[in-house]
Amino acid sequence: MPSPARPGLPLLCSLLVSLACLPQASRADGSPTAPAPAGSPSVPAPGPGGVGNVTANPAAQPAPTAPHALTSRMAQAAPDEPDAPPAPGTDTPHPTRKDRLVRDTGQFRIEYSPGQELYLNAVAQALEQRRQALLANPPPPPAPPKVHPLSAAACRTGRDALLARISAYLGMQKPTELEEACYDTFLGYYALRESALSLPSAMMARMPGTTDFSLWGRSALVRRLKAGETIEGFTYDEKKDDLKWSLSLNVNGQSGNKDAEQDKDLKEKRLNHALNYETKDGITQIRASFTRTRDKGTKAAGINPEKWAATEATMGREIAALRICLPVTLNGKDKAPYTPSQAAHALIRQMEEWGNLGRRHSTIQPDPSHLYILLHETVESGIVDKYLGSDDRRWFCDGVANYVAWAIAREKGGEDFARKIYDLDAALVKAAPFQDRIRLAQWPAVENQMGKEGDSALNAAHYAFATRAVFLMHEQAGPDILPRLFTELAKTPRRKASMKTVATIYKKLSGHSLEELLKLAETRPISAPASPRTPPATPAAPATPAS
Repeated sequence: MPSPARPGLPLLCSLLVSLACLPQASRADGSPTAPAPAGSPSVPAPGPGGVGNVTANPAAQPAPTAPHALTSRMAQAAPDEPDAPPAPGTDTPHPTRKDRLVRDTGQFRIEYSPGQELYLNAVAQALEQRRQALLANPPPPPAPPKVHPLSAAACRTGRDALLARISAYLGMQKPTELEEACYDTFLGYYALRESALSLPSAMMARMPGTTDFSLWGRSALVRRLKAGETIEGFTYDEKKDDLKWSLSLNVNGQSGNKDAEQDKDLKEKRLNHALNYETKDGITQIRASFTRTRDKGTKAAGINPEKWAATEATMGREIAALRICLPVTLNGKDKAPYTPSQAAHALIRQMEEWGNLGRRHSTIQPDPSHLYILLHETVESGIVDKYLGSDDRRWFCDGVANYVAWAIAREKGGEDFARKIYDLDAALVKAAPFQDRIRLAQWPAVENQMGKEGDSALNAAHYAFATRAVFLMHEQAGPDILPRLFTELAKTPRRKASMKTVATIYKKLSGHSLEELLKLAETRPISAPASPRTPPATPAAPATPAS
């Protein structure tokens, strides 16, 4: 079993915007005292730390999508004060916020403070120009999102084919019931993670169509927040003088920005391995049900497809119904006041950037940590369930599980993607300080490890050297060694099989000693290539069921 999973990225269910604005001279309502003089800095493009910077998936992003041409020209022509005509519409007092007004233009709803009329006019005119430009020349519809062959969605629709592929590596015609239960359990967690990762792009895709806005000067926001007023989306850290805006989604009673709570829940849903094994007369049985840490001793099935679909449908409905009120900040990246035209320009550019981000992230890349666990645990459960229950099995089971996870990722996603699932060279470099203490044959089975032994750095280092040993098996005996070995191993009753049986079969099939192979795996210098990265051959399932 791999070390307990540490969820990778937090569940990204909110959009965070950094408002880097210094206190400034302002009226009582917090708006700038006057437009900036001629020659003031140009409006910065959204970027790290800038106005309206969206924090989404920090993974490498493709080049930005070019904004709609007419919208870009319109944004550059945002009106300059004092030429902006009064924004049409009706003013009403804000229903809950003192000293604030709401201008309804018929197309847009803009909240503002008395004294911000020049900004109101500029923003309203820029929004209307953008709307007219899009009506006259609509942007092309977005391309349908691509589905990665090892995304959670693909692992769900292609469940039987992927399980068959795993079975082929293990010399089986079909997976065991335990393998299927393991696959479905971890696929449930993987699917939940993937759904959460899709939320930011879905919400960002809605931003360009927003019709609700609010104008804010920084000093007014800070003053109101410090006084205890609740302003949707805004938070202020007085110690850091850090003002932020976030848009979060509440699904099934859980706020989307409570990442720590969701990660904790995900950890609690992981298998409790110690309860999955029973040892009798030196042979480990793996008939125990999957259990959750918080439900000790109880049966717990994985997240079922109906629940996934219901959760995803709920998310979709809530995203569609979510009221989005975008803030129009009257301060620039350097915290200096914007002119009205600059504020309008910055808003249009930000809406374009959000739309681009939504399109760029419409295809969610597989989460390597959850995919790795799905593949590794499914492979290992199959080996232990069908072939080996001896307490000397650890290095072989974990090494094979890592190799097969890597090999399947390579088949489906290519070399670079496979390294994200398991990078043997990187793992060996990390494990190098423990090389002189690695004893693969003596590595205890997970059910025999005491206390925190399973979480130790030495235990983690054993995974890398065990995987190296399986790569060396392929180097010595050929790319189809695993299905051939398991087909032979199936001839020995499970209660009698041990690593001595595996060693005998390996010697027969390859002519090499398994003991010498382990020594080579443990002692070969880390600087040397761990193994050739040649694609494994496609092993066929045995002609007759392995018994």
